[in-house]
Amino acid sequence: MGTLFIKGKGAFLIAGYNTMAPEEQEKYDSIQLCKFMGKTMYALSFSMVFLD
Repeated sequence: MGTLFIKGKGAFLIAGYNTMAPEEQEKYDSIQLCKFMGKTMYALSFSMVFLD
């Protein structure tokens, strides 16, 4: 999932973003949102692996 988001794809998988009206979605930069979510996914997965 993190790799998908880092590439700037998969905005439709982000909860809340996919349910917004198209006019609301235009207010957000979906590529940057995906990249942020990808970094967050990597951080969470690495913390689960190394801190568990």
